[in-house]
Amino acid sequence: MNETLTSNISHSRQSVLATPGKTNGTTSVSMSLLKSGQADRTAKNPTGGHELIFPLVCLTIGTGFSLFTWDWHWQAGVWGGAIGLAVGSCTTWVVRMLQRRSAFVSNQALQRWTLAVIMVLAFSCTLSLIFPGSERLVPALCLTSMLIFPYLFHSLSTPKGRIDTPTPSVPSSETVPHGLKILDTSTIIDGRVYDLCETEFFEGPLLVPTFVLGELQHIADSSQAWKRARGKRGLEVLAKLQQLPHLHVSIGEEDFPEISMVDEKLIRLAKIKHAKIVTNDWNLAKVASFQHIQTLNVNQLSYQLKPPVLPGEVIRVYINKEGDLAGQGVAHLDDGTMVVVDQAREHVKETIDVMIQKFMQTQSGRILFGSRV
Repeated sequence: MNETLTSNISHSRQSVLATPGKTNGTTSVSMSLLKSGQADRTAKNPTGGHELIFPLVCLTIGTGFSLFTWDWHWQAGVWGGAIGLAVGSCTTWVVRMLQRRSAFVSNQALQRWTLAVIMVLAFSCTLSLIFPGSERLVPALCLTSMLIFPYLFHSLSTPKGRIDTPTPSVPSSETVPHGLKILDTSTIIDGRVYDLCETEFFEGPLLVPTFVLGELQHIADSSQAWKRARGKRGLEVLAKLQQLPHLHVSIGEEDFPEISMVDEKLIRLAKIKHAKIVTNDWNLAKVASFQHIQTLNVNQLSYQLKPPVLPGEVIRVYINKEGDLAGQGVAHLDDGTMVVVDQAREHVKETIDVMIQKFMQTQSGRILFGSRV
């Protein structure tokens, strides 16, 4: 049945931190996926280099300006350099803090504020020229202000400039891609999501959280052979998804250390991103629906698209085990549908023709009942 895969995933999640994983070829695959995600984030957020350069520039300007203003006294140069370094470091720290909270500020507001500050500075400099009060302090303040405020505007508008929503609890349509889908571990291991994406039935970007990638690597490093095979298959599916030219697959860096369960992390992330969860886990889908999060179930899609097997049809199946009742045998179709066959116990490990008599619909799929022809 289709419950087998999801139950195995749930069992793996309960022991995901119980034993350390072994290092093998799967580590390089998952690391390459992480590096590609980090490269995407670096390209989208090109800050960091000027955080070191700007304090050094302030140090140089402060030292040179102090030496030039106070008759080349070395004490003035030291104090000026220290003040310049302190101003540059504090400005960089303020910018970093504002960037983390810039969801409260729209791009238009930043532009208006910066323009207002520039006008105030220009007016102040004009007044200092008309009414000179100090020949040393006023030029120093004007030079420092003209250096700091353009840097503030550039740093705040470049990485976060596309945020136009004043409310932090509702992400904007530009920061969160439209139609974002978060992949669950069960869907990745299942592999059919690649076929849907390759044929472009799935539209919109895909997001693979780091905790899902870590769960995949842990499964791939398991001591049990069947778990290793599933984990490696999942990592290979991810690698193939990233190679599709028309599909954007990113590695999400969001994690919630206070939450231990992967399912709860997925639900929290879907709420923040306003995204859909692609999963084969029926329990996760029900919990998500209770919290008004839309889920896409590949098993349900496959069931809706497959041609129905109606009573009276004859199909050929492989009896793989005995049934619960006397004389019964159990077979499975290619999509995982269970077929219970009467008078087939003696044909276990054989392929026989079966006439379908009836079917029963359950929450996890359809069960067919038939008899040997």
